[in-house]
Formats: sequence, structure tokens, C-alpha cells
Amino acid sequence: EINSLKILEVDSGKRYKYLWQFIYEFFYCIFAIGLVEEFVFRGFIFEKIKRVAGKDIIAVIISSVFFGVFHFFSGNLVQMVMTACIGAFFCFCRLKIKNCSTLSLIIGHGVYDALITVFASALLWGFRPLPHGLGFGLESLDSIIVLWYNIRKYGKI
Repeated sequence: EINSLKILEVDSGKRYKYLWQFIYEFFYCIFAIGLVEEFVFRGFIFEKIKRVAGKDIIAVIISSVFFGVFHFFSGNLVQMVMTACIGAFFCFCRLKIKNCSTLSLIIGHGVYDALITVFASALLWGFRPLPHGLGFGLESLDSIIVLWYNIRKYGKI
């Protein structure tokens, strides 16, 4: 029975008493966090640095470091470094995947964050999730698959 679920505790300290809270968080990760972070870090900062510096690698490094530092305030040094690596991954997707748009990155980022929520909430069933910022594993593979699928199916999105 859905309403009799025990309180779910995720790595961010959030607790879910009801299934709707978890579903809300899942969609919030996709449509709010992914949207805002991709517009700011890949849509604005990355593109601005790329134009000013004239070199892709400088834009990748600087925007990824900013992305990592931004996440330091909600984590620790390891999470900051891993999040910077994830930011670099999304920058390279933008550069190397034909027709990879900001919308593609928003979808990939949102799915990545949502999957972290799912994995963390799986503690209820005895699984050991990866903490946010350290999950450069299966959920990243899922993000890559979603990016690839959307680009192949819809072209530039």
C-alpha cells in the first residue's frame, strides 16, 4: 500500500512520507535543476568563455570548475571534483555530439539527477545508492543513452 511506505531518506537529507513527494522530487530534478544548471553553466558560462577565450578546452575547464564549486556548498571536496568532471562530460557532449543542444543537455542532466534520487531512495529496499556527485556510473550511462536517443530521433533538439 502506497501510503504505508516508511519514510524514505535520501542522501540530501530529504525525507519522503508519501509517494507523491518522491514523484515531485523526481520531476523537479528534471524540469528545474537540470534546466537552470544547463542554461547557466553550459548555455551561458561555457558559451561566453568559449567566445572570449576562443578555445574550447579553456571553456570546458573554467565552466566545469565553476560547476563543481557551485556544488561544493551542498557537499564536500570529493563531490565538488566529481561534479566538475560531470560538468566537463556535459561540455564535451555539447562539443562532440552532432546536434547536441542545450535542451539535450537539460534532459540528460535532469535524468541524471532524477536517477540519483531514485538510487538514493532505493535504500528502503536495501540497495546501496551512490551519493550525489559520485555517481559517474550507471546513471551517467543512462544520461548518455537519453542524449543519444533524442539526438538520433529528433535531430537538433
